[in-house]
Amino acid sequence: MSRVGSDFRSASKIDTLIILILMILLVVTPLAGGVERGPRVWLVHTLVFGLLLLWGFDIISRGRVSFVHTSLDYPIFIFVILSVTSALFSVSASRSFLTLLNFFDYIALYYLVANKVRLKDTQRVSLIIYTIIAAGSLAALAGIIIYLRSSAEMLKFTYDNPNPFGAYLAMVIPVALVMMMTVADVGKKILIGYGICIMMVALALTLSRGAWVSLLCALGLMACLYQYNRYNLSKPSSLYLSSLYLLSILLAIGVILLLIVLLGYVKIRRELIGLADRGRIESVSGRVPIWRGTWDIVRSYPLLGAGPGTFPLLFDGYVKKYSGNLRDRYAHSEYLQTISECGGFSLLIILWIQVSFFLAAARVYMRAKSRRVQQLVLGIIGSMFAISIHSLVEFALHPMANAIICVVLGGLVAGGSARG
Repeated sequence: MSRVGSDFRSASKIDTLIILILMILLVVTPLAGGVERGPRVWLVHTLVFGLLLLWGFDIISRGRVSFVHTSLDYPIFIFVILSVTSALFSVSASRSFLTLLNFFDYIALYYLVANKVRLKDTQRVSLIIYTIIAAGSLAALAGIIIYLRSSAEMLKFTYDNPNPFGAYLAMVIPVALVMMMTVADVGKKILIGYGICIMMVALALTLSRGAWVSLLCALGLMACLYQYNRYNLSKPSSLYLSSLYLLSILLAIGVILLLIVLLGYVKIRRELIGLADRGRIESVSGRVPIWRGTWDIVRSYPLLGAGPGTFPLLFDGYVKKYSGNLRDRYAHSEYLQTISECGGFSLLIILWIQVSFFLAAARVYMRAKSRRVQQLVLGIIGSMFAISIHSLVEFALHPMANAIICVVLGGLVAGGSARG
């Protein structure tokens, strides 16, 4: 009997260490510039490998193997087979297999969260969500300070580009908004509210139209879904929805006033006047040549693609010929770049993954036994919808920080849908 008690205490300590390392990943990666290349990527690999080792020790200490099967198992398995096959025939096998390490990190984190964190486990879920909100608020605040001290036109924090940073903030804000509305403690409400205001100001200063639109679409979807929850006939639900609308309006007004204080009316007016011209230059004259060149890659490698992670290697030969002024070596569309690197079938698998996730999330949302769980899932749906929309026109998931938040939130819903 004492042996069993010792084993469970050991497993509990391992679980705590797993959550702690997961929190470190969620904090460090956005503050380290999103992590796209260099030694920081290997640090992420090391931490994920450590998490897998701990998970293995946890299984040994418990003396039984239990694995959660999710609705994404089949599309993920097929995507792994496709991406490995593509890497074998890649134009640069070494680069492709390094990229596959990133894929395996994300898959490992997804299943780790799905197996180790239950939506009904309030303490663990709250720790993860609070960590995401704190990291987003800190990154936004630091980004604003850096922006005000520099002559940059757009806020990008330590990211290479303001658009992925805008995508990161657009993922954090929906879950932060929901947590602020559901938490009972007034002090926590105020702190989260301050964090949301800071993140919205930073998002506005990125001048990322894709991030703005994706966040608005996410908030609109959340408002629509809330009309159809299992508590929608109760008075508290109506009050909640009304307060959600009111809070969104107050936050928007607050962001506008804070921007005026920080930047001054004249600068804001100049930025707004030039926004249309810059938007036309960046969105049309900038992205269309990239998309044309990427489509040429797709036509050259239609079945298996050129290999995971090889788009930058083909940039000069396929994309740059349409415009010599291009600097970003990304397709500015996660979907299109994935097709060019992994072949046409990869798009079908991505759509399969997205549809399966949102259907599973909808089931958890409708069947949740508590308002807190239901509203948390609503925020996760908003975050995932925002990144799905923004990825149409941007390389929103290339920074590992963005992808890690995506798979962690997805794992929370997957665990909830698998366990009921």
